[in-house]
Amino acid sequence: MSIETMMNVIESYFHTPKLPDPIHLDLAELRGGGFCPSQFYGKTRDDLDVYARYRGGHLYVKLGYEAGDDAYRDGFKILDANIGPPGDGTMSLPQFCHCTGSTVDGTVPEELGRDFHRCRDLSGATSFWGARVRYLTPKTSRKILAAWHAALPDALLVEPVRSEGTGFQGLRETTFEEARASSLWLVSGASRVRDIPICPDFYVRPKPGQLQVSLHYGLWDSSSRLRKTWDYQTACQDTGQALLVAGQPDMPEDATLPYEDMIMSTEFPSDHKMHQRRLTRLMERIRSMLQETKLEQVELTSGNTVAHLTCPLDPELRKWCAQGPDRWISLRKENRNAPWTGIRPVRD
Repeated sequence: MSIETMMNVIESYFHTPKLPDPIHLDLAELRGGGFCPSQFYGKTRDDLDVYARYRGGHLYVKLGYEAGDDAYRDGFKILDANIGPPGDGTMSLPQFCHCTGSTVDGTVPEELGRDFHRCRDLSGATSFWGARVRYLTPKTSRKILAAWHAALPDALLVEPVRSEGTGFQGLRETTFEEARASSLWLVSGASRVRDIPICPDFYVRPKPGQLQVSLHYGLWDSSSRLRKTWDYQTACQDTGQALLVAGQPDMPEDATLPYEDMIMSTEFPSDHKMHQRRLTRLMERIRSMLQETKLEQVELTSGNTVAHLTCPLDPELRKWCAQGPDRWISLRKENRNAPWTGIRPVRD
């Protein structure tokens, strides 16, 4: 994995689904669905096997060459298309029919599945936005929350209420300073918490007229603990060095700095371009809160620099690295025989 891939600190996307050309299958039978992935199994009227899979926004359909063939193992693709947003893997039977132009006995099945609320609108009427900021410290994550508040000052910030016995109980309003749940929602267009529709699985369900922004950062939850990674333990053993690595537990008290990825997402009507402009400006604001930093990738045993990269970095992480000569953002070993490398800011 290159330093560019490892240190892809900020990434975001806008996605508006575009349906593929219809395949016009009229099936004798069709079953399946589910999520992550959704899988479908069917038969054509002339007894050809059909298999379809939807995961990561990508849908493909395979058809057996002749009766008796297993389409999953031996079939050929009659559809292969990116439809949904990255990471989406939920599709119902009726949605599959609409997306592919297929029918079952000449009709589209009714939407009866209990997990229908998991399905995204893939018609093209809804646009999706998502972003991830990596290597983010708790202090800077709170500053990003404040930036969201400035961008949507009238929105409600809510967090889930859970109990050990029964799980999800509902939502409660919180503040940017006091929020302590790993998953939050910033909801514009709701004047009261009870105006926000909920479900046990996803907590917040889409509602026309509301912009619902999902904000996830594991270290907001006070019960969350950093986990020692396999890379860190093995690198210390292989190199014989007591490495100081951000994001790791069991560091000396004065050398502990937690970090986590922050994941953000929302959806909105495709013709509401103002939301796209607002989200674009907000990502520019978030990027400005980080500092462009020149990084180096160093072989831990030899001390040789093998690569450089300039990218935005959490200023708290940059400050932590500057406090000592052997502090690292992350470690990497390309393969079993490769040397261990670490990434850190270039020292002035």
